Amino acid sequence: MRGGGSQLQRRSFWSGVKSVQTQAAAAPAMDSSMEAVSVPETERLLFDGIRAIGYNDADATVMRDAMMWAQLRDNNQGIIKLTSGGLAKSGDGQPSLEIDTPTGGRLNGHQAMSMVVINRAVEIAIEKALTSNAGIVGTFNTSQSMGAVGFYAEKIAAQGLIGLVFATSPEFVAPHGAKQPILGTNPITCAVPTDQGTFLMDQVSRSRSSSRTAVAAEPQSWHQRPSLSQS
Repeated sequence: MRGGGSQLQRRSFWSGVKSVQTQAAAAPAMDSSMEAVSVPETERLLFDGIRAIGYNDADATVMRDAMMWAQLRDNNQGIIKLTSGGLAKSGDGQPSLEIDTPTGGRLNGHQAMSMVVINRAVEIAIEKALTSNAGIVGTFNTSQSMGAVGFYAEKIAAQGLIGLVFATSPEFVAPHGAKQPILGTNPITCAVPTDQGTFLMDQVSRSRSSSRTAVAAEPQSWHQRPSLSQS
């Protein structure tokens, strides 16, 4: 599935070129035991695999989209989650908004899948930002991994908003020269809509992110347009 010879639309932010058509990276050579699978077929198989675990159609759609977003960007938060058992279902809980203000909220996941909970938090944050100029939603009590954080920030930017997504994690990382882990991996993601497409920064120091997440959305008009000159 990787590459597959398809054309990808890529935008160059630093060269001043409006848009550039580039050939997707060539798929690695396959031996006789390997089989190429198209993107639509991969999406279908992934959706069916998620449904087989017990997730409903709506949740499976969110999870499929999040994992395919990662897979098509060579991010390790893709379909390996299905094949490695990373999508185990913790119950039938549904997220509920425990704190609700015009610009903020706190979403209890009730042990629902993190991807589903974070996606709902993004929807709420967008609604608040579009009506109140800012939206900040925190989540807790979720299960499994939220996947690639950039997937959610890009959704915010698609609405003409600046999206910030943060995640906490347990102590996985030891400081330089130390043996005891005292730091989290704490992904930080920012997505900004520009006239040349979405500028997305997804900074993660490890593949695993925790399930307690904060999502923020702000109107682009609050900020100066970022400089696109190379530095």
